[in-house]
Amino acid sequence: MHVLEGDIVESQIPDQDVIAEFVAAALAQRQVWSLRDEEGWALAVSEEDDDRLVMPFWSSAEAAADCARDEWAGFEVAAIPLDSFTEDWLPGMADDGYAVGLDWEADASGAAVEPELLLAAFDEFLDEEE
Repeated sequence: MHVLEGDIVESQIPDQDVIAEFVAAALAQRQVWSLRDEEGWALAVSEEDDDRLVMPFWSSAEAAADCARDEWAGFEVAAIPLDSFTEDWLPGMADDGYAVGLDWEADASGAAVEPELLLAAFDEFLDEEE
């Protein structure tokens, strides 16, 4: 596990808009992406709570690859199937007390949300599709 040191700068876009865009893109792709190396998954320290970790995810492989530099140089983009993300990852992150970083920029700026909030958004989008 390699933790990005320093603060994460929050996006100026309201979290609800970021969540909706992330969920729509993830549903269209049926997967999300993160970064990992031989030690584990990319993590960052929350700017709001120095004791809280944020695990970033992206709705495109290209955006994730743009962040594989600086502290995360040497990390590789890894795809996560959407059903695994919603059924295993998000509940596990909630249990572990992690926040979810959504579509961060290359400078590690962006929104960080509660896993339960993101999971509820996925459920809402899926209910609308039925």
